[in-house]
Amino acid sequence: MAKTIAQEINRVIEDDWKQWISFDEAKAKAKGQVIIVWKITGIPIPMNIILTQETLDDGKINFRELRGKIKNNLPHLIIKDRISEINSVLRDANRRHLRDVVKDFKEWMSVTGQLLSKSLGHEIAETFLKPVEIPKNLKEGTIQAIQFSIEEAIERLYNI
Repeated sequence: MAKTIAQEINRVIEDDWKQWISFDEAKAKAKGQVIIVWKITGIPIPMNIILTQETLDDGKINFRELRGKIKNNLPHLIIKDRISEINSVLRDANRRHLRDVVKDFKEWMSVTGQLLSKSLGHEIAETFLKPVEIPKNLKEGTIQAIQFSIEEAIERLYNI
């Protein structure tokens, strides 16, 4: 791999995101694509940016695409997207069957927990995934209890 590409990728990362991610040059050479990993967990972020021989010869890659993919995978944007998704479930909860809302909420919790585990570590994901205690004035298994659980999950994400 041309040093200039590795240096340019590292420069892009160092400018704004060095506390979150790093460029794994050895894996990038081996796989022939850009490999960006989470600093906390070491898990690769899916980039799907191929390093062709032409790219290596020119010493240029599409940095706009690289920046966009990195930005979309930053923890605060992942959290923002997950909150947006569950808010749409919460808005429509009164018009849907309870079992569908529960199913969507469980799936959302699972996916969000996986994303948090990959990016911020297992401990934060475990904290997020702890069961929510429903207040005694709300009956378990009602739409109000599910809405309360969703709001508590959103609050946990805001506090990460």
